[in-house]
Amino acid sequence: MDLYYIFLGLFLLVIGYYSLKYLFFILIGMIIAFYISYKYISPVFCSMNKLKLI
Repeated sequence: MDLYYIFLGLFLLVIGYYSLKYLFFILIGMIIAFYISYKYISPVFCSMNKLKLI
């Protein structure tokens, strides 16, 4: 019975490790996408605001 729990714990640790690894990559991807969208979309909004002010 103890061996079953040990295997279950190892299995959960492996799943947790890989899911955290993929979560890390997903977070990096989201940050990069947010940065690129901010970098390219904010000048458009700034130019729109300038056009509205004129």
